[in-house]
Amino acid sequence: FISTDTWLILSSTDPAPGLVEGIYFATASFGAAVPAEEYFSPYSGPFTLSGGSHTVYYASVDNAGNKGTGVVSVRVDASPPVTQLQLSDPSAAQVGGIIYVGTGTYVSLNPQDIVYNDVASGLATTQMLVDITLETCESGGQGGGINGAGSCANPFYEGPFVLPPGAHTLYFLSVDNVGNEERINTASVTVQGTGSLSGTVSTPYLQAGSAVTVLVSTDYFRNDSVAPYTFAASGTSFPFTLTLTAPATYFIAAATGDAQTGLTPGSAIGVYNNYAPVYLTPGDTLVNIDFPIGADNTLPVSAVVSISN
Repeated sequence: FISTDTWLILSSTDPAPGLVEGIYFATASFGAAVPAEEYFSPYSGPFTLSGGSHTVYYASVDNAGNKGTGVVSVRVDASPPVTQLQLSDPSAAQVGGIIYVGTGTYVSLNPQDIVYNDVASGLATTQMLVDITLETCESGGQGGGINGAGSCANPFYEGPFVLPPGAHTLYFLSVDNVGNEERINTASVTVQGTGSLSGTVSTPYLQAGSAVTVLVSTDYFRNDSVAPYTFAASGTSFPFTLTLTAPATYFIAAATGDAQTGLTPGSAIGVYNNYAPVYLTPGDTLVNIDFPIGADNTLPVSAVVSISN
């Protein structure tokens, strides 16, 4: 097996009495008939072959007219491998170029040596870097990797692995047995753990058996991206604790009423810190997410503010 970048070189030596007059060669695909003598070309220097299976016939002639012949079979691998990222989490989802998975998800690299013109030389290695770039490693940097693999010191894939919670970047490629190298693949993977938010919501006086719904959004309450969490409440305040997926950015609001039966017009409403975002990382326990909600019984008013032709 060779690659399309491999140069084939023919040489000949001749014992006494004389010098080699010339070298000639011809190529044919596997199984084809031996080329006739008129199809042999004078050899003038190194040459390459296209992808596929070839038979190279060659001959050299000395000044006395003696001829030596030979034949060699060559398989030329013209294509690099292809490596795919595989995840054990069936609920993994890709959003905006980022793959989101749950904790404990196994990450695997599945390399395949592509067959081109019935030739594949087989896989040699699969290489990867985790959370560090090739440029950093080449400039003398250290670090990266998971469980000792995928680092500058050991940039090789050794089997399925589990990433810790958080955002990660994987770089990976495979090489076949004749040196064909895949282009570097890049994957952004975020492992979602959980974190908690807790605080106290101050309310107008509520009768026993009342309900308050805490509203959580990752998109500033747009596009229906709101998750309701209803709590029993009475008096003028109540504590809440939420366990949420992390890492993520959340916006927090609340309204009196039960989200299951509908929040009624005139409900007391409020938002945390004027819609300030709350960033939650895996394992976080954020406290003091406190805010008041107040009554809003004023009907909205519409008016014509301009007329134009």
